[in-house]
Amino acid sequence: MRDGVQYHFGNNFYALFEANRVIDFHPDHPFIFTYLELILNSFEKEWQLFLQENDVLINAINSLLIVRKKLSYDAQEVLNLLREREFDKAEEKEKELDLKKRESDLWQQLNPLLIQAVWLMERLGIEAINFGSWTSRDFDEYRDYVSSKS
Repeated sequence: MRDGVQYHFGNNFYALFEANRVIDFHPDHPFIFTYLELILNSFEKEWQLFLQENDVLINAINSLLIVRKKLSYDAQEVLNLLREREFDKAEEKEKELDLKKRESDLWQQLNPLLIQAVWLMERLGIEAINFGSWTSRDFDEYRDYVSSKS
């Protein structure tokens, strides 16, 4: 967490995996058009190979994305109370749901998996940088990960 904002590796890089997770039961999800179609148009064979070779990693990411979805539903509940100007109830609900800690815990688990996924994608020739909004921190964390693999 930095300045009270939870750090997401690659900002929206996780959305590629979310799109892959939901395509069968939510084919009109906007992430599919933004991320999944892009990777399929550019790296279809490599992406399929990545998915086949890394099912344990993909399942781990998917499990955390399901937790993320539940967390977003809980956060929406708080936002609804705020929209209704029920500020005390919203504050109570946020504390009850422990949203900040849950979000922090989630991203502390998810970020290393996403970094590992980038490394594995790059090894197959997938230019993972095209799928997310990378910051200098992302590049530093990725470089550190790659160095640890050498």
